[in-house]
Amino acid sequence: MKNKKSFFYQYGTEIIFIMMLFLVLIDMEINPENILAGFWMNTKISNKIVIVTMLIGCGVMVHLGRARLKKWMMEYATLILIIQFTASLPFLGHKVLFFNDSTIKEADLLSFYGAYLSFVGALSLGFFLYKREEKISCGEGIREAAFLEEGMEEISKKFMNIEYYAKNGITLPMIPQWEMYYNSLAKHIGYQGAALYMELVHFFETISKLNSAIETRSVEDVRIIYEVFLQYEYYNCGAYNYIEAKGALNAISNGKFELKTWIDDELDIICELEEKYYDVVELWIYNYMAIHQIDECKLVIIEKELVDELLKNLEIERWIKCECEKRRIVFVVENISYDMSVKSSILNYSSGTYSRKY
Repeated sequence: MKNKKSFFYQYGTEIIFIMMLFLVLIDMEINPENILAGFWMNTKISNKIVIVTMLIGCGVMVHLGRARLKKWMMEYATLILIIQFTASLPFLGHKVLFFNDSTIKEADLLSFYGAYLSFVGALSLGFFLYKREEKISCGEGIREAAFLEEGMEEISKKFMNIEYYAKNGITLPMIPQWEMYYNSLAKHIGYQGAALYMELVHFFETISKLNSAIETRSVEDVRIIYEVFLQYEYYNCGAYNYIEAKGALNAISNGKFELKTWIDDELDIICELEEKYYDVVELWIYNYMAIHQIDECKLVIIEKELVDELLKNLEIERWIKCECEKRRIVFVVENISYDMSVKSSILNYSSGTYSRKY
């Protein structure tokens, strides 16, 4: 479930390094005495010095790109590759078409570089105009994320006094056009935003339901809606609950569009707990069904009771830093349940339902 990074993000520095070497080798093949087909009219020794210097420079660029300039490589790797590739095409074409004649006339070389510089100028201008528009768009996304975060923070502060608001008919603050604000930043976070969007939908739909109940002064309905909301937030195994959604919006408002969730950081712990507590979970579910004399049982019915039982274990309890993180254990339980479909000799699990084997 980890976020996949683009190909250029991971290997852009190495690709540029190889392309630069490729360009140098083509030029050396065309005229062993000179680099860039006679452009630098020097001796063999000076040519070797130039080649060594370029190799060292490329090596340094690879190292710095790996360590410090990854964001820069993501932005400009494509442009650099296009410029390098187009620079090598004429020389490569000459070599293929005129294999026995490795010389290039000075007039042809000057003509090529004139046209090539015009191409590079037009390409670079278009590229940087595109980047400028992208930065403007990112700025809008950052502002919308900050607005949504502030709105959710203001709303969530009211939760502590929800009964007071219900009794007095005071509705919670709402952001009616929250989807419009979200759409402004969605294109910058791509597929990573799907889980965030689903949590925002659940959050604002709940606020709408609460306000409808508050307007009718139905305190009991408000209490039920709020309890269902909390249970979902504490016991769902999605990438976000509303607290983490606020954290993600805060990260976006600070210009960090590559979202990370708790799942990305804790996969090793999750796998360890799955292996350690598989038998415990399997036996608990089997005993629950035997005690209640049922042959089938849905996970959603027993997950709260099962998770609370597991949390009595001190090892698991130490992993849970606050109440809203209980859903991490639900994630472990669900993964164990999927494994039961193959491993278990006493239980089946399919479409969220357990059934006993006979």
